[in-house]
Amino acid sequence: MKPFPLLLCILLAGLVAPVFGKLDGTYMNEAGMTLKTPHAAWDEKGELPHKKILFFIMQQTASREIIELVQRFPGFKYEVVLTASEHSIGADDIYSNPIAGLSTANKLQELDAKLAKDYDLVVMANVDFAVLPDEQKFRLMSMVRNGTGLVRIQSGEPWSELKKLPYKKPYAQPLPRPEWVAGSNSLPGTRPKNFESRIFNAWQFGNGRIVEVDYGAGYRPGVGLTPYFNYTTDWFFLYETSQAFLAQVLYYASGIELPAFSVRQDNGQFAVTSPEKTVAEGRIRQADNSVIRNSLDFTNLPAGRYTADVLVRRDGALVNFGAFPFTVESAFGAVSVETPRLVQDRGPFSVTLKLASPAQDGYSAKVELMDAPYRNVWFSKTLPLKAGKKELSFGLENYRMPTIGGYLRCTVYDARGNAAHAENPVIFPDYSLEDYLQLTWGQVGCTFNPAFGERIIDRLGWNVSLQFFTKGDIENALRNEKLCPYICRIGMEAGPNNETRVLRKLWSEQKENMEQLGTLNGDESFYHPLVRKLWSDDLRRQAEYLKDLSPVLYNLGDENFYTYDAGFGESDKQPFADFLRQKYQTMENLNLEYGALCRIR
Repeated sequence: MKPFPLLLCILLAGLVAPVFGKLDGTYMNEAGMTLKTPHAAWDEKGELPHKKILFFIMQQTASREIIELVQRFPGFKYEVVLTASEHSIGADDIYSNPIAGLSTANKLQELDAKLAKDYDLVVMANVDFAVLPDEQKFRLMSMVRNGTGLVRIQSGEPWSELKKLPYKKPYAQPLPRPEWVAGSNSLPGTRPKNFESRIFNAWQFGNGRIVEVDYGAGYRPGVGLTPYFNYTTDWFFLYETSQAFLAQVLYYASGIELPAFSVRQDNGQFAVTSPEKTVAEGRIRQADNSVIRNSLDFTNLPAGRYTADVLVRRDGALVNFGAFPFTVESAFGAVSVETPRLVQDRGPFSVTLKLASPAQDGYSAKVELMDAPYRNVWFSKTLPLKAGKKELSFGLENYRMPTIGGYLRCTVYDARGNAAHAENPVIFPDYSLEDYLQLTWGQVGCTFNPAFGERIIDRLGWNVSLQFFTKGDIENALRNEKLCPYICRIGMEAGPNNETRVLRKLWSEQKENMEQLGTLNGDESFYHPLVRKLWSDDLRRQAEYLKDLSPVLYNLGDENFYTYDAGFGESDKQPFADFLRQKYQTMENLNLEYGALCRIR
């Protein structure tokens, strides 16, 4: 073969290989992972109107929210475009390049193909409208004018409001708020001061509706359509209500006016007024998201938080729905329980039960120790309460606890059967390590949505999480995950004047450390005694509270780096000279290597 054709073949092979050599990206480009998770029954038979939706969502991990929605409301038929970030539709980096379909060019091509189809609704969740090319912006707004609904959702930081569309006409015709939006007051998450004005706004634009939902509740991977809120014992209970609100938003934006109904409390039950020829059914969910009653009667319920779910039917078919949280107050005042935060070696521990008012004759307390996250009861005992006493102290021993996290729950009963309860999380550290570890890059329960994350941990055994970690955060323990945290990330960067600076990440963001770094005047070399002390102090500080949750594993970070732009700091000079002296031994050897006359001081 002649040299030129051979060279041409090599070049062509180099062009073709990256295309066919990429990994299958299906799981990163579609809303898969269709494993069913426990949830309340809403429109299980798909009786509500069917709507075709294009979900345009930031982060692949948030796509689980679509699956959670469709499990409850299967009438939503969907396609999806998953973006790299809020401000970028695709990514061209070392993580995305090996996987098919994740590059910016691939994502733009996917978006172009999907926006060429017809939809009843387009949903943009945690995605900046500016990521769309001008042609696709025009295409989307034309679709809305012709009747397609547009929902823009932000679960961003409370102080960062949802950016408006860069046009005036879509906001020219505001729509009145539907009555069901009042239920947003019960949504979980943080509450910015202007929550009422941000949570829901709608406009008519041509034949279509534009709806903007700004939860102002913070953002994490795994969340894109509902508000973010901390993982606690009642997470599923609150999430169920969030999904019901989301479904109402989507039906409204698609132009559907579900038959209106109203709900009021009346003598221990919810009275529902619904349209003619409809029948209202209901159930009451308790804080673990289980149904405690298949009616809307809440008389004699134990004190606590509940939600009344209303299902309106016509000729047996579901035509509307709603979730209405409420609280039942204790007949004898509040109840609280004090427990240790941490119990080593699953040993004995003390508990104190406190009542707001003195106990009377016939009072008793049921004590239960439950695991997390499954809430299986591993210890149960009923204790009498002495009349006239407001406290009961007792100890627990000889119990079984198979998980890292658990809950101690006390339920107080009076002589008539009225009840009130309180519970506290308790951590039972497990310092064992399996012979074969399965670490996940990121927090499983949050990254993949807690509803799905628990299933991954339980079924696949991915119970060690490689992640950033914040002091006081016990979320991992409550999902039975051990920690392998990024204790530090080693990096050398250039300051404004090309001075040497350590990476200002993690520990250096603490105020006291930043103040001390400021005294070094650009000499932040790793050889400087103060820099070493700061590293050492912070590693000790993190290990101190990490040991409360899991074995003290650590990861130095997989994104360590340095830059030539920073040069050397003053504290580098002597260690560098010592390095040269140790490596080359003599000046002759050094000069042979560098080809110049050098001198080591």
